Amino acid sequence: GWPLEGFVRLKCLRKRKFHEIMTSPNHDSSIGTSDRPKQNLFVVDDDPFVRTSLSRRLQRDGFIIHEFESGESVVGYLDNVSSLPDAIILDYKMTGINGMETSRLIRERFPCIPVIILTAYLGVIDIDEAKREEVFEVLTKNVELENLRLVIQHAVNRNHE
Repeated sequence: GWPLEGFVRLKCLRKRKFHEIMTSPNHDSSIGTSDRPKQNLFVVDDDPFVRTSLSRRLQRDGFIIHEFESGESVVGYLDNVSSLPDAIILDYKMTGINGMETSRLIRERFPCIPVIILTAYLGVIDIDEAKREEVFEVLTKNVELENLRLVIQHAVNRNHE
């Protein structure tokens, strides 16, 4: 109903306003980069090795990572959290609900969160469906870390425009 929609909009607006303050010309840019807020990412994959290795690589790049083992767990967490992530990285093929369905549930509740889907094989994903569901990007799991970083940054920046 309306109260939940208003709450969701408020959460999205708070995140956008915070980003505007931190990137505004009036913000004290003399503060070191270590004092600036790090980007908060959710990594969702049912394979613990893939999830942990991706998370570690992104943590070394300065991202704050929260790991989830299923679509159900991340959706449940989002329904009860006060601070939204800057982006969510989802595996496509997971036990339980897949990445596309998880993305759909996230977008219904929190349209301001960009979703990036990773897959072992691009051929298994319906790209038209991904576009309809407003998935920010679909990438293969063997994506170069630098390319993934650029996609994440683009997703976060576009989300805060």
